[in-house]
Amino acid sequence: MKRASRGYTVIEVMMALAILAVGATGVIALQKVALIGNSNARIGDGARQVASTWAERLKTDALQWNDPLGISDIGETRWLAGSGTYDPVNPPGPAQWVLAPEVPGWSSPVADIHGADVPIADTTTNGVFCTHLQMARAVQKPLSLVGATHPIAVRALVRVIWRRDLAPITECRTTAPANIEENDARYGFYYLSTVVGQEEASN
Repeated sequence: MKRASRGYTVIEVMMALAILAVGATGVIALQKVALIGNSNARIGDGARQVASTWAERLKTDALQWNDPLGISDIGETRWLAGSGTYDPVNPPGPAQWVLAPEVPGWSSPVADIHGADVPIADTTTNGVFCTHLQMARAVQKPLSLVGATHPIAVRALVRVIWRRDLAPITECRTTAPANIEENDARYGFYYLSTVVGQEEASN
C-alpha cells in the first residue's frame, strides 16, 4: 500500500518565500548601485567633454591675440578678453570665478547632458552643466620698443558644475559663480587647468 505523498507545510513555504525575498532584495540593490555608477560615469564623461571644449575654445581664441607692434589686441578676442592681470602676491581665488561668456553662435556657459551648448535665454531645454572660468594673464615679456612688459600667456582654470540629483542647474543663470558653494553633497565639480600662449605676430 502506497503512502500518501507529503505536501509542503505553511512554515516551509514561508521560509522559502523569505529566502527568495532576501535574494531578490540583494539583486535589486546591486542593480541600483550599478545604475548609479553608470549615471555618475556618464555625467563625469560629459563634464570632461564640456571642460575640454572650453579649453580648446580658449586656445583657438589665442590665434587672434598677437599684439602687433606691441599694441595689445587681447580685447579683440571672444573669450580671453575677460582675463585679468595675475598678481603673485594675491593669486586668483574663488571670488574671481566668472561665468563663461556666452557668444551667440559660438558658446554658452550652459550645456545639456550631451555637452551641447544651451543658450542662456533658452528655458525650455534642460541645462545640466554650468561652466565657470578663472583666467589671469601670467607670463610677462619685455617690449624692446617701449621698455615695458606685457603678458604673453593666460593661465586658465575651467570649472564645470552639475547637480548630483541631475536636476536642471538653473543656478547657472541666476547665481553669481562666487555664491555657488562648493558643496559636494549638492554639486559635482570637474576642474581643468591649461595655459594659453599668445600667437607671435609676424611683422
